[in-house]
Amino acid sequence: MKCAVPRITLQSSGFSISTIFSSKLSPSMLVYDNAYIYSKVCFIEIGMDIISDLGLVAVMVVQLYAILNPVSVIPTYLSLMEEIGNPQRRRLLRRAIITVFLLMLIFLLGGSFILGFMKIGVDSVRFGGGILLFVISIDMLGGVSRTKTIEEREQMFMVPIASPLLVGPGTITTLIIFSAAYPAHLGVISVTITALLIYLTLKLSEQITGIIGRNGVRAMGRIMAIIIAATAAEMIHTALYNWGIAKA
Repeated sequence: MKCAVPRITLQSSGFSISTIFSSKLSPSMLVYDNAYIYSKVCFIEIGMDIISDLGLVAVMVVQLYAILNPVSVIPTYLSLMEEIGNPQRRRLLRRAIITVFLLMLIFLLGGSFILGFMKIGVDSVRFGGGILLFVISIDMLGGVSRTKTIEEREQMFMVPIASPLLVGPGTITTLIIFSAAYPAHLGVISVTITALLIYLTLKLSEQITGIIGRNGVRAMGRIMAIIIAATAAEMIHTALYNWGIAKA
């Protein structure tokens, strides 16, 4: 909590010094007035902090969800699970989500250590990661599939983590940047919410496909690609700005 005990003056209550001393306010009334002002200031400050934290969490969740892009994997997921019974399907899905959550948590909490150990600056990761994410977004817009061979499809089934559930370079880069730029507890909350959203997306994949159709699923994948491209551009611009190359 950032709300430290402030030094509240009597002017904070709307009274001037002369007004207070000319009035017949008792010391207990002055103490009560200061306590009331402090409680209001503290409440407002806490409220502003909560709103700010919620905004950061929302931004991180949108970016992670777009990079992982579970919507685009729905057709592949359905084809892989087509001949599997519901109990086993649920078990495999839970395993996949738990694995993804743990991997994201590792890179989120260990990101700063990795940067320090390898002596890599955050802006270097932003610049390189931005380029990587930009390439990924172009692949997604072009409909490039990451499951090209039967062997790879079987491997996805056995693990069973399908791309983009597999935490790849783009997700790792983003999590490392999050670890250096945001408080750890906000990152953990964001990763948890993202994992739950991915679980719900794949669990309801048949219903989603029934509502928006396969063309709608492809369109959602394109929207995720645009969000990734925008995130990549922002990462590259931030790195160039911090290096003094680009303007705000």
